[in-house]
Amino acid sequence: MGVVLNAKGWDSLLNQMKRSFKDIVPVLLAASNIHALPDIDNHFQEQRGEKKSWPALSSTTEARRRRGTGKNKKRGNKILQDTGKLIGSILPASVVNRNTVSIKTGSHVKYAAAHNYGYPKRNIPERQFMWLSDKAREKIEQEVIDFSLRGF
Repeated sequence: MGVVLNAKGWDSLLNQMKRSFKDIVPVLLAASNIHALPDIDNHFQEQRGEKKSWPALSSTTEARRRRGTGKNKKRGNKILQDTGKLIGSILPASVVNRNTVSIKTGSHVKYAAAHNYGYPKRNIPERQFMWLSDKAREKIEQEVIDFSLRGF
């Protein structure tokens, strides 16, 4: 007496699942647009990284903003949000490698990494904005699970 699980019965289901995952790129892009981008935008609004609030602006930067000189004529009082160029540059893109498909949300602005990770040589402190909250991750995971189950 016992329970037997036959691989043949699972092969069909696994093949069907494999076929459905070939069409996952649009789902991942949509999930990134719906959940990741607003989450990252929220980090700018709250001016905080994954573990801590962003450091305040240096007194030199604050003085330049008050004077409104040079490149700093349009400056606001929110950190990393003076012109909107950085936050506006953050977009998702699909990355297809030989064995995997992934969605990378990032920025093409050359100074984005310096601000996200910090750049000590230039006295730029780390102000991490490129991260996902647990809530956003859970929502994205749920989108993928829902998509996977729709075909069965």
